[in-house]
Amino acid sequence: MTTIQQPFHSHQKWVIATVIFGALLPLIDTTAINLAVPAMQQGLHSDVTSIKWVIIGYSLFAVMTVALCAWLTRKVGATQLWLAGLLLFTVSSALCANAASLDIILVARALQGVGAGILMVGMQTLLVKAVGREQLKQAMTIVAMPAVIAPMLGPVLAGYLLSVGDWSWLFWINVPIGGVALVLSFFVLPREHADEETRLDVLGVLLVSVGVGSILYLAVCLDDVSSTGHAQQWSMPVLATMCSFFVWGWVKRHFAALGDNALIRLAPLSIPSCRASLVLLFLASLAFYGGLLAIPLVCHESWQLTSMQTGFMLGMHGVGTLMSRRYLAKWCARYPVSRIAAIALFIGVTASLALVFVGSSLIALAMTMLMRGAGLGLLTLLAMSHTFNDTPQFMAPDASVLSRLGTLAGATIGPMIIMVVYQWTPDDYQAAWTLSMLVVMLLGAIGPILQLAQTEDATC
Repeated sequence: MTTIQQPFHSHQKWVIATVIFGALLPLIDTTAINLAVPAMQQGLHSDVTSIKWVIIGYSLFAVMTVALCAWLTRKVGATQLWLAGLLLFTVSSALCANAASLDIILVARALQGVGAGILMVGMQTLLVKAVGREQLKQAMTIVAMPAVIAPMLGPVLAGYLLSVGDWSWLFWINVPIGGVALVLSFFVLPREHADEETRLDVLGVLLVSVGVGSILYLAVCLDDVSSTGHAQQWSMPVLATMCSFFVWGWVKRHFAALGDNALIRLAPLSIPSCRASLVLLFLASLAFYGGLLAIPLVCHESWQLTSMQTGFMLGMHGVGTLMSRRYLAKWCARYPVSRIAAIALFIGVTASLALVFVGSSLIALAMTMLMRGAGLGLLTLLAMSHTFNDTPQFMAPDASVLSRLGTLAGATIGPMIIMVVYQWTPDDYQAAWTLSMLVVMLLGAIGPILQLAQTEDATC
């Protein structure tokens, strides 16, 4: 059975435009800030280790806020929370730009991370409410385009701003964008009343904070082991991994026991299509973000490509992602989701495997990167949008939080795995083993795709 795509009406188009402006803020910030580390180190008279916490602190508070967003949405309403996130991100960007010391910018970046966490989750919740489940894939295809373009254009914009000004310009650029997003949001998005009175799950907040901290500590331990190369130091990463599994297992049991009173309601996981989509999203994110670290490492260190050539290859990956996502809604109107996911997985696995053999041949490498970007771009967006396919609208805030946590988990764990494999493989086999790990990550997606095939009808 074929589903006919319905065009968006005027108000829906304005909501999509508003969400895009808001989503640009954390996207530009994330892709640009890494280039400013040397300039910030010099301007704030700090060492590299201290400046790293400017980035780590932002990510830490963003993840913790994501976990709170479902409860906050129920408490104050999706639109009001979105406006608060925009205002907080914009004001904290101005504070970052004016920071005269490391302490001030650390506090401002923490506030910015809170705003980013709200915006990342609020985007999906607002779209579900505005366009409904039937048109969500079509809307997500449009909104996702800045997420593909930002990693390509963000570093270019950052390089230009740093060449004509100092590091503070990277934060000042957020202010006019945030101002436009605030005006649009105030006039376009409908006001909402809180649906219910809910109490904050304090123990849940503490458990999630400890869980996020355990993953952060694991990343630090792995970084130390990779940089020193001492095998006897593996005891700390192993201990951190065990603690992380224990804490997150406790988190799941706690949320399941509290039910509707939990910080994050796990009710969406009882819906088979939602559960399978979330697992698929995590595994696709694992391979996608792992590849964004593995491929530059191999290109630069093993194949001796220049920085410009490596950047071009990543650009081809982004172009492939953008091209395939354009057709998602059209394909989902004609074919079952599981079939599209299987084709996307086949393209991603084939291209990832081909990377092992193409070596430093620029033309072959560019075409392979284009294919890999197309396969993984389609797979990630398909999983993200299909999470809401059978999910009732009142569960949308919790499903949004779970999907964002799945993406963030993949984006964190994927590069960690790649770094360990790369550092602990003999030089002659580094490229082959590192790229082969990307194939292994993708093969795990076969399971959730088969589950999707069992749960769906003959249409998306």
